[in-house]
Amino acid sequence: MNRWLNYIHRDDAAAALHLLCTLREPPAGIYNLTDRTPMQMGEIYSYLSNLLGKPAPQPEPLPAEARRGFSNQRISCSRLMALGWEPLYPSFADGVHNVLEALEE
Repeated sequence: MNRWLNYIHRDDAAAALHLLCTLREPPAGIYNLTDRTPMQMGEIYSYLSNLLGKPAPQPEPLPAEARRGFSNQRISCSRLMALGWEPLYPSFADGVHNVLEALEE
């Protein structure tokens, strides 16, 4: 439950890709797409359980074949922000409300 998760809202990802694709001189290197506030899995489960009024799921061991499941890294979007990109939803908590509202429609 202490594994870091790096999320980005779909609208922020689209805006970041648009920025990168429309620069006069495309930047070299890798630009991470993530929000500004990585959270740990336990924090996300706790936040969602409080928001939805449901109990948080109990952690389960990951299957051996889970390639992404064993990652535990905080990534930074600072290089992207240096180009002028600013996320509309700087954290999972800011963006999840938008997603939940779309699911209710």
